[in-house]
Amino acid sequence: MEHESQTVKQHNNTPSTIRPVISSSVTVTTRRNLLEFIDTEYQAGRFKLPSEMALAEALHVSRISLREVIKELAQEGVIYSLHGKGTYINCNYKSLKVKLTPAVEFEQAINACGYTASVEVLSVTLHTPDPLTAQELDLKKGDQIYIVHKVFFADGMPVIFCEDIFPLSLLQGHSLTKEEIKASTFDVLLAQGGVQVASDIADLLACTTEDLRNFKPYSIKEKPLALLQLHSVYYTLRQVPILKVNAYFDTRYIRLSMLRRQDVYSSGLNNENQVN
Repeated sequence: MEHESQTVKQHNNTPSTIRPVISSSVTVTTRRNLLEFIDTEYQAGRFKLPSEMALAEALHVSRISLREVIKELAQEGVIYSLHGKGTYINCNYKSLKVKLTPAVEFEQAINACGYTASVEVLSVTLHTPDPLTAQELDLKKGDQIYIVHKVFFADGMPVIFCEDIFPLSLLQGHSLTKEEIKASTFDVLLAQGGVQVASDIADLLACTTEDLRNFKPYSIKEKPLALLQLHSVYYTLRQVPILKVNAYFDTRYIRLSMLRRQDVYSSGLNNENQVN
């Protein structure tokens, strides 16, 4: 849906545009629209953000909702604050093509690496959870799980192999189809179960294409290839586990990046005292 733009005055009186939030999922839309605005400002060489009040008015959201998104973006290294001076865009954040953050869609990640993305759903099946999955998703005896296998392509080459696992009970009786889950597991869980990802715990592991037994025919290689596995368990805001994901990346095409804030100095030092 297209929305009319609002004008936000910058600290240097240079106007810019930002879309107001009109959505039932305020946090998600606030984040998306604010990131669009940050990208626009970054491209224009403007790194200081407007005040929290000005941003909240332009986005049509409360300052509490905006503050939550600003906190997330600061933790990810996209922006940072200087006491008494304001909030600034990190000039290095654009160098991170694929960020290790919750709810990053793999198609977006592939596009960010300069390829045209596509996806194929290999299977959508119901299972009884194994003991480890039951523990990770806090399942009770008798609970069933959906297991979805997808392959994501970059210019036609299979580069990400994804296994999504979540409780059947989250869909509240809805029967899942391949076409429906093709777009986004996050969106399906939000639309059908009313549950939204807020955080995740992720482990990075080394593996090879020999570990891709459930992704035939794409797992068949004459010579095993090294892959990077990202094992994640996603949680709601109340820290309820709702989704387990095993994603396998061909790092010849997809590079994962982290921008890490370093708080290794004594409390007497701060950013305002830095000269380099």
